[in-house]
Amino acid sequence: MKHVLPLLVLGMLLWAAAALAGPVPVLLPLFGPQAGELEQLDLTGEQKSRIEQIVQAGRESSKPLLQQLRQIAKDTHQQVNAVLTAEQRTRLESQRSDLLVEAP
Repeated sequence: MKHVLPLLVLGMLLWAAAALAGPVPVLLPLFGPQAGELEQLDLTGEQKSRIEQIVQAGRESSKPLLQQLRQIAKDTHQQVNAVLTAEQRTRLESQRSDLLVEAP
């Protein structure tokens, strides 16, 4: 239940950033090639090792940004809740619960 709003906010932030920046060829994957993509390239051991290091460095350097996005999502959630009535907050939480249950 607590994870739905941050994901929605993250999605909105990514959409807004993409809309402001213009067309973006690829938003995802965020951290390099996905599993299976590199297997078809017949990479050498050295290439695999270097790519692994690059992807790991990308993950590490993105941690502060992800923490910032989580805080923005939390702040947004709190600000929205402050505007809603108690009944509206309850209904919103119920809708979020329904989303989590319906997800595969």
